[in-house]
Amino acid sequence: MENKTVLAGNLTFLTLGDLLQLLGTDNRTGVLRIINPHFKDPGLIYIKSGNPVDAQTSDKTGVDAIYALFGWVSGKFEFNSEEVKHQDVIKKRMMAIVLDALRVLDEGGIETFGDASAKESGQDIKSAPAITTAIKGPFVEYSSVVDEDEYTDGATIVAQGRHGNWLWVILEGIVDIFKQTEHGQALVSSSGTGAFIGGLTTILQPENSRSASAVARGTVQLGVIDTQQLSSEMSTIDPEFKKVLLSLDNRFRKISSRYTDILNGHNKFDGLPLNIKPMIRQGDDVQKVFTILNGEAHIVRKSKNGMIYLMTLGKGDFIGRVPFLNIDHEPSFASVFASEDLKLGILDTEKLIEEYTKLSVTIKNIIEYTTVCLSATTSRACA
Repeated sequence: MENKTVLAGNLTFLTLGDLLQLLGTDNRTGVLRIINPHFKDPGLIYIKSGNPVDAQTSDKTGVDAIYALFGWVSGKFEFNSEEVKHQDVIKKRMMAIVLDALRVLDEGGIETFGDASAKESGQDIKSAPAITTAIKGPFVEYSSVVDEDEYTDGATIVAQGRHGNWLWVILEGIVDIFKQTEHGQALVSSSGTGAFIGGLTTILQPENSRSASAVARGTVQLGVIDTQQLSSEMSTIDPEFKKVLLSLDNRFRKISSRYTDILNGHNKFDGLPLNIKPMIRQGDDVQKVFTILNGEAHIVRKSKNGMIYLMTLGKGDFIGRVPFLNIDHEPSFASVFASEDLKLGILDTEKLIEEYTKLSVTIKNIIEYTTVCLSATTSRACA
């Protein structure tokens, strides 16, 4: 791979969090260099296929180095597209790192360093990053956009519980996603440019009601997606592959509900039976993908806060490592506990990959965005 600088700029214009999301959604491989006048040597982040695998500053390495670099709130950056030979010492996915680092930075847990120009301009060094956890999507595929809509600040784009098969992509602005709970509305996430309003279920099962509300933050420009074209495409896919996509969307819905439960103070082990045994332990090298034929599979993550129950999956759901889905669940980032009556079938991963490669760019982008949201919400639930 030829070494070449493909992106460069100033951190006061594009923050480290924005940079990592940009490189992640484009599946870039190379080295990101962060230059700050307070430090003699640049900070380095090594990225493979959109995910950080290692990093270093003058006194830190790995994920600790990335967290420290979030404190370099001004300076310059450059990304070189080049081969990365570093081992994968960072196991967390990009979006989980970004959200956690921004949270720690916001809480004052990361030391910040600005430059003279920021001070001279009157900029507050502590607030220089303009912290936002808005999740961005892949680059917009305009061929699927048939119209544009504009929403003003506070306008409801979709309402939880309502029906509708409209699907949008955010062209400009931020949309906040809320879920209604027994204690009122809870902010689940925020979405930025390239993110989708509506998901896989909107295409595959348009009769389903909306699982959350979407509200414009400031002026928002949306692209209307041609759902008829996407529905026609999805009608030709293999039934087992379709089940995997529906199960992915089901996971996202379940972790969103679980996150709101945790926000409302519900015990993190509520709903987890006591007489279950692990069939996959977090960190196991499991390459197979299973489909649940009977019984239940409980997804549990071991974190710094102990064992955290995430969700329960049932008939038709998949468990295991799907090659094209980076969801930060089992086997690397969660365990699977089986009910006594759990019965599994084995899915043909080569056939799944074959079906995936046939998909249009827009469908692939929706799948990618769903996995990012799933991982990000899981990270919040375990924080």
